[in-house]
Amino acid sequence: MRFFINKKSKKKRSAIKRDYQKKKLNNPFFKKKGEGKKKRWWRLWLLLLIVLSFAVVYLLRANWLNINSLKINGLGRLPESAISESVNRQLAEPLGHFFKKKNIFLFNTKEGSEALLKEFNFSQIKISKNFPNELVINIQERPYAFIWIEEGKTYYSDANGYIINDQEVNPEDFSLLPVVENQSLKKMIKSGNLLLSEEYLKYIFSFKEAASKYSDLTISKFIVPQEDVKNKSLRVLFADGLLAYFSIDSNIEDKLLALEVVKREKIKDNLNNVTYLDLRYGDKIFIGNK
Repeated sequence: MRFFINKKSKKKRSAIKRDYQKKKLNNPFFKKKGEGKKKRWWRLWLLLLIVLSFAVVYLLRANWLNINSLKINGLGRLPESAISESVNRQLAEPLGHFFKKKNIFLFNTKEGSEALLKEFNFSQIKISKNFPNELVINIQERPYAFIWIEEGKTYYSDANGYIINDQEVNPEDFSLLPVVENQSLKKMIKSGNLLLSEEYLKYIFSFKEAASKYSDLTISKFIVPQEDVKNKSLRVLFADGLLAYFSIDSNIEDKLLALEVVKREKIKDNLNNVTYLDLRYGDKIFIGNK
């Protein structure tokens, strides 16, 4: 017996078979393998993030983490109250809308040190944190080297020309420290520093030391003159009223010896008739008479 297959029917069944192979017959009511675990992990991460956020906010606003103790080391002249007042002003400053710098985590020790250096011009300062609520402030003060006078105001300065703002000048120190007065046309103080070269300052200190060997050359003060724009000229007012001009390029010992000779042999007892001595030009000495 023979069977005959209809070719059209065969093609139709093949097409139906191919169509079913292309269909996605997954049950929508059943989750894919691993999909539930992913969602659980996302929920855990979200919960952890929320908990951490609340913990951070709590730590940044907790009263027990607010700085309420300052330990200050190294002060010799300035009272601790001056430092504590300055630091407390910083601590009271807001940080954004919700926080303040008084929190131990939010206080920036570098910025705090820079603010104190700017206000008091210390030689060195280091601030460290002692958890949970204390700052330790180690300070190195600049030693007084001389007194600077500018526009009628007096300041202490160290040997490098850094103005020291820790206290007003004590009148008794005028007889103990060199006194330098600015009579030039420009201000010499800029950002807490003097616009004087290292060479100029060294000359002043060396001159002071060398003059101390002469009993009749006691110095009243040094003067930065008005006409000297390059800071090469220096005036010296002596205790007896004599005013002398020097160049910082000259040899101090030679000039002091020449000055003493002129006072002894030329001026003698006529000091009141002399307005100045100019020793800036080599071996020549010019005497200004009234």
